[in-house]
Amino acid sequence: MKLRIGCLMLVLFSLNLSMHATTCNQDTVNGTYASAAIYGPYVGLWLVTNDAGNFSGAGAQNFNGTPYTDLTISGTYSVNANCTFTRTATDSRGNTTHYSGNIFGNGAEMVGISTDAGAAIQFTSYRLKKTECTEASAAGTFAEEVQWPLTPGGAAIETVQLKVSSKGAKSGSWVMNVNAKTILTGTITGTDSMNSNCTFTSISYASGGGPTTHWFGVGGISQNGVASLMIDIDSGYVGLATRY
Repeated sequence: MKLRIGCLMLVLFSLNLSMHATTCNQDTVNGTYASAAIYGPYVGLWLVTNDAGNFSGAGAQNFNGTPYTDLTISGTYSVNANCTFTRTATDSRGNTTHYSGNIFGNGAEMVGISTDAGAAIQFTSYRLKKTECTEASAAGTFAEEVQWPLTPGGAAIETVQLKVSSKGAKSGSWVMNVNAKTILTGTITGTDSMNSNCTFTSISYASGGGPTTHWFGVGGISQNGVASLMIDIDSGYVGLATRY
């Protein structure tokens, strides 16, 4: 009995020590990240490189149903020892946003919110496990969750089950709830076209009354089951998709 109690105390001491041993610094979040932001009728997605307090990259936005592609972004960040961070980002449209949040998984994930008055933007950033991709990198069987703050029919949420081949062809099924009252279902086909830097474009053809949609995405992620992030770049739509 004394041996068991002693072992238990040792385990608890070790767990307590490990919980308090995690610290962060600027280098914790060095690397290439997929960074997404969403708020009401706004969504943005960027492929950025963090390097000792500075970052830069490129991506796309959709604001109130107007898409903007081939944008750049840059800024600075500061990391505290308790694994919190602050971040200031300025895009090539002249928008500057300030964020505050937390770092998880030894820098694998950053989650935060905007600290500017007038906009409660949610910010999520995943470090890429792959920074060089081929068409076959997108292959697999996935589930998608889509937030649609804006569609021609109103706000919606959607879930998708799909398979992507090594050639980029995709097929599957979808269910959408529009305005919390109208349920639509159907099948989906389309293509994903992967770039060498793990960004990709995607087109989806939906049956059952669903739209044809075009997406900008960042793949190469492998964190908390997330494989890629995508935003809708169609006029009249604002959507953020997470592929698992």
